[in-house]
Amino acid sequence: MVDKTDTSKRPFQKVFKRNGARVRGLWKRGDRFYAQLTILDYLNIKKVRRVPLQANNLTDAANEMYSLKKDHQHPFPALQKDISFTSYADRYLMKNMELKLKSPNTLKSERYMLSFWKEILGNISLKNVHGPILEEGIRRRINRKTPQGPLTFH
Repeated sequence: MVDKTDTSKRPFQKVFKRNGARVRGLWKRGDRFYAQLTILDYLNIKKVRRVPLQANNLTDAANEMYSLKKDHQHPFPALQKDISFTSYADRYLMKNMELKLKSPNTLKSERYMLSFWKEILGNISLKNVHGPILEEGIRRRINRKTPQGPLTFH
């Protein structure tokens, strides 16, 4: 049985104006509005993503969505810029600590794993992180002796 209050299981719903007209590109899940945008990822491949908006009502959500589209603001600035893995990982951890959406144990685990990957990848550009480099990191991770015992992957 699925818990009805779990927001991750709720489907996105189309948003309509008072007159019944659909607001194209605007979605809602729970109390939160999302803009559906086509963005370029770090390999310049177009991806369709639903980006959460700050707005609490339909008018503000539509305005925020249109401003994102009009100003060509990138909802994921890390994918737009050529930044190093180390600086991205540091920003990721800082942002998650500020937002407090993850438990302290999850953040501790992510900090540990990112410190390992920062050793392997260092200041390599995010655009250059690909298969062979990741395979080498995984090989090193498996061969590394850990105090907790053997590694398990879930």
